[in-house]
Amino acid sequence: HTDHELEPYRKLLTASVPIPAVMVAHLMHTEHDPRHPASLSNRVIDGLLRGQLRFGGVVVTDSIDMAAISDLYSAGRATVLALHAGADLVVNGFNLGSDREHPARAMSDAMHAAIDSGELSIARVRESIARLARWRGATKRAAHATPGSCG
Repeated sequence: HTDHELEPYRKLLTASVPIPAVMVAHLMHTEHDPRHPASLSNRVIDGLLRGQLRFGGVVVTDSIDMAAISDLYSAGRATVLALHAGADLVVNGFNLGSDREHPARAMSDAMHAAIDSGELSIARVRESIARLARWRGATKRAAHATPGSCG
């Protein structure tokens, strides 16, 4: 990305109203990572989004049951790659109209196996848990706000 292309994101992320979460798409940005789509790329999520753009909120993947991911990876493997890359929340639309098995168990099992093997650090998972907890707390506060309390 050129600095010009990133300018709208910089403005959005430095606005007076904090952005609590962003969704990362499955687009290939070969200038940042020639091997992985943005949603599975450490270079894009931790390097560009969290590092260069200094985004501190929750990173959500687009649905990993989309062909851009599911044609290349199992739901479990995609989950591990996304979490390792810095995503906090891995979305799966659970396309139950297909003949594939419901992947939630495989996603959970793969995450636990990656933690047990050391492929995915528990510290990395705790970072996500902390960001998700902050987001949840902010969402609860916003749900209980009254019109006069919003400024």
